[in-house]
Amino acid sequence: MADLQTEAAATTTGAHTIPFWKGMVLALCAWQIGPALLLVTGYQLHWSGANAWFALAAAGVICVLIAAAISYAARRRVGNGTLISYVQGALPYWAVCVVASCMLLGYVIGPSTMTMWSAAKLSSILLQFGVESAATPIAVSALVLVVAALAGYCAYRGLELSAKVSLALGMLSIPLAVGLTIVAAVHHGLRFDYTQALDEIAWNRLAVGIFIALGSFVGFDGVCAIARETTEPSRNVPRMLFWTVVLIGITNTIGAVFQTPVLMANVADLEAGRTPTYVLMQASGLSSLYVAFDALLWIAELAGIIAWINLSALIVAAAARDGFLPRMLGDVHARTGSPYKAVVVLALLSAIIPAILQLLAPNTLLVSMAYVTNVLVLYWMVAYALVCVAVIVLHRRNGERVGPTWVSSVLAIAALATVFVVQDLHPVDEIYAASNYLGLGLLLVGALFLFGSTRHRQSALEIIT
Repeated sequence: MADLQTEAAATTTGAHTIPFWKGMVLALCAWQIGPALLLVTGYQLHWSGANAWFALAAAGVICVLIAAAISYAARRRVGNGTLISYVQGALPYWAVCVVASCMLLGYVIGPSTMTMWSAAKLSSILLQFGVESAATPIAVSALVLVVAALAGYCAYRGLELSAKVSLALGMLSIPLAVGLTIVAAVHHGLRFDYTQALDEIAWNRLAVGIFIALGSFVGFDGVCAIARETTEPSRNVPRMLFWTVVLIGITNTIGAVFQTPVLMANVADLEAGRTPTYVLMQASGLSSLYVAFDALLWIAELAGIIAWINLSALIVAAAARDGFLPRMLGDVHARTGSPYKAVVVLALLSAIIPAILQLLAPNTLLVSMAYVTNVLVLYWMVAYALVCVAVIVLHRRNGERVGPTWVSSVLAIAALATVFVVQDLHPVDEIYAASNYLGLGLLLVGALFLFGSTRHRQSALEIIT
């Protein structure tokens, strides 16, 4: 979502509008739908096994329900295209502080997931060149540090180039990812009994899988910001939200159906640190092109990290200048205009968090990513649930009859609550459980701090966009 939000930030001056089709293209590229197609099934496989497609489909349905609620709020509350603007005036101020805390913490922690993803690609490429130590915890931590340092340096220099690179390679990677998935499935064959897999499903394990699958949709609300810059924002916000979520959900689900037989037959490669791209290219008979292909995707992902760090740094710097964080983080470089101290801190966190996880639980990065992504899922889903509550309140306040949006809001809240409670009661390991409680604890502390420091200046929360 980083490039989408970056582009949105660049267009919200109101100086011009963009056509709907261009906004949709930008949204799909910002989601890096091509690189994601070649990651999400392998990422999900460890947690959901043969039912990865079902978990991804269920997560997509939940997010469609949430999108309906966000669309209602976006059409009726002008705001600035953010979740905070949709709950302000509808919910008590403490709830607004919870949403603001979710957003601020999410933007601070978010880059860590992307540096881990990018480092996984580098590790797999080095393994291809015979560097067997590239998959060890120390080497993985070093690769994450390299990615974080490179992304931080580029963010310090500016993000225009990264946005252009990510957009261009995002467009190119979509047909390549779809083609590779089809070729690998045809070469390997779709010999897999999905019906038996569903019959053997454990509901607590499914809840874990759905919770992790929701990570594929974190931040889709950012579509509202760019949709508001189209020629008919009130009409295009719900359209763009719906089609973005549906297309991502369908792509992930169908991709999982095609990729699961191939990846499950080569689980050993994934556990050894190889990426799903490597396995699919091996199955397609295109192994000679693997390094070039994954390097291309890596460049696009790196551009996304740079954009995310830039966006996060702007938010952190604004929060610092308003007294929510150490004021030094608000300093702006005299020559580049970059909030360079915030960039440095975010880049360090992007390296330190994955390194700590590797020390506590030396897993492949595809597994370790879930621990950080789960915290992001917690933050965004809490915020989404509160938007759904706000929609129910607005329905009642406006005297509207119960309709599809009201029903979808209730169903979304019920689904999110059920998935969160069940997966929390049945964690897959101690690190997974600890990440849930650590994330929740940080959220409560952040919300209490924001509430106490902004009760008498509530407009201050508008900085967290």
